[in-house]
Amino acid sequence: MKELPLSLFSKLTNEFYKDASIDDEKNKLISSIGLLPDEKPTELLHYTRTVAGEIKTNDKQGLKSLNISIGKGRKSKSIKSERIIGSDLTAGYENFKKASAREIYQLDGLFPSLKYYLENAEDKKTSLDRIQSSIVSLRRNLLMLMLIPLNHWREYRFNVIYWKGIIILDYDWEYFEDDITIGMSNLSLSRRNNTDLLQYSGFKFENLITLAPDKSNDFYTLVSQNYDNFNTIFTAEVDAGIDNVASLSSYVELKTHSQVKSQMDFKLASKLMSSWCQTKLVDGKHVVIGFRSKGYNLTSIKKYQTNEIANLLNLHPLRLPDYSTITCKKLVRWYKCTLKWIVDLVRNESDDIDYRVFKIHYSPKSSPVNSCLSFETIDDTTGNDIFNQTIPQWFQEYMNNSAEPVSC
Repeated sequence: MKELPLSLFSKLTNEFYKDASIDDEKNKLISSIGLLPDEKPTELLHYTRTVAGEIKTNDKQGLKSLNISIGKGRKSKSIKSERIIGSDLTAGYENFKKASAREIYQLDGLFPSLKYYLENAEDKKTSLDRIQSSIVSLRRNLLMLMLIPLNHWREYRFNVIYWKGIIILDYDWEYFEDDITIGMSNLSLSRRNNTDLLQYSGFKFENLITLAPDKSNDFYTLVSQNYDNFNTIFTAEVDAGIDNVASLSSYVELKTHSQVKSQMDFKLASKLMSSWCQTKLVDGKHVVIGFRSKGYNLTSIKKYQTNEIANLLNLHPLRLPDYSTITCKKLVRWYKCTLKWIVDLVRNESDDIDYRVFKIHYSPKSSPVNSCLSFETIDDTTGNDIFNQTIPQWFQEYMNNSAEPVSC
C-alpha cells in the first residue's frame, strides 16, 4: 500500500473491527495497531549542545531549571508568577537571530548520541539490535507525522533511509527552503516582523521563567519507545526541567499564546493538542503557557498537567472538515498507524540491499478526505547523495567496523 489516506483517520476508533467501507489491506493495518503495546518511552541518555555545536553527553549544564512554582515539592528558590506578569516579551528583540532550517532540522546530535549509547551499553548486542530495528529521528519530525490530521492543510516531505536495519527519518527541509524564502520576501515588512516576534516572544518567556548558568546552551534527551516489531529512537530538545532534574517525568514544555477572551477557542485548543502530543512522545507531565497581549506583554501564566489537557479537549473537541472528531487518543493511533505503514513498506522494499532511500510526501488537497501520505523509491544516484549528506562519514565507518570504532 503505497498511499496512506487521511480518510483512514476517521476509522481509528476505540474498537478495532473490520470496516466494509475500506479494503482488506487498510483493515489489516488498522487492526494491527491495536496490537501495538503503548509502552512508555524511556530515556537512553541526555546531552548538552553548546552554542559552538559541541555535544556533551550525559551533561546537564544545558538543562534550564524552571523558576516558577509548578506544584508540590518545589523548593523555596521559585519566584511567584505575579512578579513577571507584565514583562515585555520583545525586550532584546533587536539582537535576535532567527535559526535557519538547516539548524532547526539538523541531525548532528542524533548520531553522536547513538554512538555513545552503543559504546557504553552494558549489553552491546542488545543495544545494537535495538537500534537496528528502529526508526531513528528527531521528535519534531515524528510530531509532524502525528499532527497531520490537525494540520491537514500543510505539505510535508521526508527523506527515509534504510541502512543496516535502521530506518532514518529526516525532514526534507531543503525542498521547502526556497519556498519559505520566497514566501517571507512576499510578506510585508510588518508581517515578517510579526512572525519573527511571535518566535522571539517564546524564547523571551523561556528566559523569564528559567534559570541556567549559560542559557545559550541547549539540552536534549535521547528517547526510545518499543512497539511490537520495531522501536523509535529520537532526540528531543527540552525547554526546562523541574529543579534541574534530568528525567522524562520532570521535563516541561514551555509555550506562548495570545490572550484569549473565552476559556477556549480553536487556536488555543490546537496549541494544547499539539503540546499534548509533543509531551506525550517523551512521557512528560507538564506544559506551561505564557499568554501575551497584542502588545507582546506577558498577561498571565497557566500550568497544565497532560491529563488535564486531554480532559479539556474532550470538552472542546476539534474536528476535521469531514466532521471527524480529533482527539488525543486518535492522534496517537494515527501516529502508530503511520509508523507501522512506514516500517512495513521500507522493510518490504529493502530485502538484501545495503541501503535504500525513499521519500514520503503528504500532499494536502482541497478536501482532507482526498489527502494522503505517499511513498516513493528514489533512484540510486539521488539516493546516494541523500545517504551521504544525511549520515556522517565517521558514523558510517563506526557502524561498518564496530570492533574498531572511530572517533567523531
